[in-house]
Amino acid sequence: MATDKLALSLGLVRRAGKLTIGTPLVLEDLRRGRAALVILASDVSENGSKKILALSSHRTVSVKKCDLTKSELAHAVGVERSVAAVAVPAEFLTLVSASL
Repeated sequence: MATDKLALSLGLVRRAGKLTIGTPLVLEDLRRGRAALVILASDVSENGSKKILALSSHRTVSVKKCDLTKSELAHAVGVERSVAAVAVPAEFLTLVSASL
């Protein structure tokens, strides 16, 4: 149930054109200060997770690990490749946080 709500809210953010998808782009958003929340897939690699956690701690951005796997997260945001991380901007923080 909670994963359905998360998938729905991430889909809405994606359709609004505001969701950043994929570890390299999420890291870039963190560097530029555009991410308010980072969501990690449950099966994200240790290396990818460490990079995101290190950069987010310097930027005071919340990082949450969700119950969705990389393939489920990809399906939720409407892409065919697996997705380990997504970044949510501040204007959608309340919507997505409520579903975590």
